[in-house]
Amino acid sequence: MILKKRWKTEIPFLLEHLKKYEKPKVFDSALGAGVTSIGLKLAGINDIISNEIDEEFRKVALENAKKYGVTLTITQYDWRDIPDELAETFDAVLCLGNSLSCLFKKEDRMKAIKNFKKILKPGGMLVIDERNYDKILETYKLKGECILDTNVVYCGTDKVECKVIYASDSMVVFQYTHKQTGKRDHIVAYPFK
Repeated sequence: MILKKRWKTEIPFLLEHLKKYEKPKVFDSALGAGVTSIGLKLAGINDIISNEIDEEFRKVALENAKKYGVTLTITQYDWRDIPDELAETFDAVLCLGNSLSCLFKKEDRMKAIKNFKKILKPGGMLVIDERNYDKILETYKLKGECILDTNVVYCGTDKVECKVIYASDSMVVFQYTHKQTGKRDHIVAYPFK
């Protein structure tokens, strides 16, 4: 269900920007649970390389793909070490889901962005989705917490509450709490501006 909710906002946005390419070739750099790659394939974009270094995410993405009858081609590249043989291969590189902020060092983020640029064809596009860290930091400083407006992309608000429980110029800690079970999990991210 969450896949379909995200597809309603994310996929039309991406399709609008991909339509300038006759048969777009896409590198989904942060596959996660497979939402973007599966959604684009269902919308007719078939030439997609899906990249994910986390084994558990790869398993979830493959399960989700199977449910929708989609086949994924998955690589496991560290963004800082994308091989030269992929140079100028893709019309679009996608780095969605707040993924770039998992790299805490500026030189690591810059290396990743340079590698994304390297694998883009001339005139290709790079799409990076990140949280509004300026607003998060400002709200946290004022209130001591920040409940995120997650209705735009994150669609699990009927089951999960997401809030910032710590924020500084060097780290933001997101807490996800399952509303029925009370189970909590945390993601730590770098709040670049």
